[in-house]
Amino acid sequence: MAKLLTSTPLSDTTSPPSLSEQAQPDSDSSSLSLPDESRNVTVNSKYVHEDTPPQVNAGTSQDNLQDLKKELLLAMMMLGSWKTKKETNLSKLLSDVAEFKTQCEEIQRSNNQIEDSITFLYAQYVEMKEKLRSIEMETITSKQCMMKLENLLNESQVVSRSSSIEVRNVPEVKNESVRDLLTIIKKLGATLDIAIHDKDVRDIYRRPGNPEKTKPIIVEFSFVGMKESFLASARRFNRHRQVSEKLNHEHIGMIGNKRPIYVVEHLLLSTSKLYFQARQFSKKNGYKFCWTDKGRILLREDTNSKFIHVKSEQCLFNLLNS
Repeated sequence: MAKLLTSTPLSDTTSPPSLSEQAQPDSDSSSLSLPDESRNVTVNSKYVHEDTPPQVNAGTSQDNLQDLKKELLLAMMMLGSWKTKKETNLSKLLSDVAEFKTQCEEIQRSNNQIEDSITFLYAQYVEMKEKLRSIEMETITSKQCMMKLENLLNESQVVSRSSSIEVRNVPEVKNESVRDLLTIIKKLGATLDIAIHDKDVRDIYRRPGNPEKTKPIIVEFSFVGMKESFLASARRFNRHRQVSEKLNHEHIGMIGNKRPIYVVEHLLLSTSKLYFQARQFSKKNGYKFCWTDKGRILLREDTNSKFIHVKSEQCLFNLLNS
C-alpha cells in the first residue's frame, strides 16, 4: 500500500549517492527526523507512506495523559462510591434476611405451640365426647328405668284404686263428716237400686284440691265387685234419660236443684287428663262411646266398631291422622 510520492523522476543510475550528495540537502526533497532509535536515518519525503502516524506534540500528550488520569481517578471514585453503596445495600439486605429468618423461626415456634395446643385440645375433646356418650347412655338407661318404675307405680296405684269411684259435683256442707258422705252414697245407691251398708265402704273422703271448686267424693268399696256394680248401674240409669232426669242433686235429697252428679272411676291424675282429652276428641270426631274400664280409657265409633285403647295423647293424634 505504500505509494511513493513522485514529484520528480528518479535518476537512471542505480548507484548510491555520494557522501557529498548525502551531506547536501536536496532542494526538491526534505528529510524526516525519526525517533531516537533512527535519529541518524533520513527518509526522503517522496518515499513516505500515507499511513505513517503524525508526529505528536509532547505538551499535548501530557495534557491528554492528565485528562486520562483525571478520568480514571473519577471513574475509580465513582466505582468506589458505587461499591460502598452496594456494600451498604447488601449489608442491609443481609440484615433484613437475618431478621426475616428470625421472624420465621419465631413463627415456626409459635405454630409448633399452636399445634401442640390443638393436639391437646383435640385429645380433651375426644375424652369429653366419650364421657358425654357414656353420660347419654346412662341417661337413656336411667330414663328407661324411670319409665319402668313409673309404670309399676301407676299399675300399683291402679290396683289400689281398682275398688274406688269418684262422685263429682256434689256440694260440700258445713262441718261435713264421714257420716254425711256415707249418707250421700247410700242415697245414690238407693236411686240405682243398690243397697249400700257401712261394711261395704272401706274408706270415704273428699279429694284435696282448690277450696273454691267442688271437690269430688272418693269412695273405696270393700271389694271390686261392688264398685263395678255401682258404675254399671249409674251408666244404665243415665243411658236413656233426658239430661234433666239423669243423676242430679234431687236424688240425694236436695229438692229443687237438678245440678248433675257424675259417677266415674277413681283415676290417676294423668289418666284423668287423658280421659278429658279423649272425651273432647270423641265429640269432635264422631265417636259415640268414650268410657273407662279398670283404669283404661276406651273409644268406640259405633256399636259395630272395635274398641280402641287410648294409652297416650299420641294415640289420639294417630287416630286424627289415620
